[in-house]
Amino acid sequence: MPLHGPPWSESFAPLTPAQVREAMRQSLAWSKQRPGNEFAELNAIRAGHYLEHGEWITKAEAEARR
Repeated sequence: MPLHGPPWSESFAPLTPAQVREAMRQSLAWSKQRPGNEFAELNAIRAGHYLEHGEWITKAEAEARR
């Protein structure tokens, strides 16, 4: 769904690949502290996949891997 306002690139500096990987590591650590939480479980699958393969998967794809 489109949002109103300037494009992301006009408001925020680009993230480096290292910054994205670090954010995914932190996200994975956060998720592992919340066993039984459905959102955290899907987040962990997605973050882990990104760290392992360097690409994003959808929530539906993560759900299929549960």
